[in-house]
Amino acid sequence: MRLTILALTATFPLLYGAEWSKNFQTSDAPVLDVRCGDANVDVRTGGTGIAARLITRGWEIRPGEVEVIERQTGDRVDIEVKLPRNENWNWNIGNRGIKLELQVPAKTRFHINTGDGNVKLSGLQADSRIETGDGNIEGDNVAGRMEARTGDGNVRIAGRFDLLAVQTGDGNVDLSATRGSTATAAWRIQTGDGNVSLEVPADMKMDLDATTGDGHVRSSLPLLIGAGKVGGSQLRGKLNGGGPTISIRTNDGNITLNESR
Repeated sequence: MRLTILALTATFPLLYGAEWSKNFQTSDAPVLDVRCGDANVDVRTGGTGIAARLITRGWEIRPGEVEVIERQTGDRVDIEVKLPRNENWNWNIGNRGIKLELQVPAKTRFHINTGDGNVKLSGLQADSRIETGDGNIEGDNVAGRMEARTGDGNVRIAGRFDLLAVQTGDGNVDLSATRGSTATAAWRIQTGDGNVSLEVPADMKMDLDATTGDGHVRSSLPLLIGAGKVGGSQLRGKLNGGGPTISIRTNDGNITLNESR
């Protein structure tokens, strides 16, 4: 009997958690700013206004543990998820987790910053900026001006873009700019260590500047090559007469360029 009680006590942190939720009434084009110390963030479109739901595992939502600070000013909503500053909680980190789920109008302009967590986006049709210290960034059916940065993680985004600025310290980058995408300004794509795959529409006007420190640049696009060569470590050229520059850099990895489907 004593052994049974000890086992239940040892596994108790796996069993508890908490949930917080709130709905914000907004127009169909609000501004959302999210800051999380350590959380995965999942953003999807649907409904009216902004619906936020925070789910924890191994944490309570209360002063001294996970705290939610939210405020709304007109069409702007700010949500901050704060963790305790006590450094002794790390012994149980494997049993703990935080996830923030957001349902927003498609035209929501947003900024997401999480210290350590993955970010997933789906259906957003407005300008966005995503930052995570350590985590993957994924986006499907997004549009507008997109900035994405992670200190350590893979980036995979598909959508119709006017501007792309993507950076990862260590990870692969997989980008698909679908039909209707245009380079209204220079695009910057960079990884410290990883492969880069970029798909662009066949009618896109751009200048290409792609360089890898250790790898090859491969392209099936009908480029007018100005420097380097296909299969080498550097390739510069123009597509459809040229346009704003798309700069691609990796210190260690291959760069692949193809026409988007």
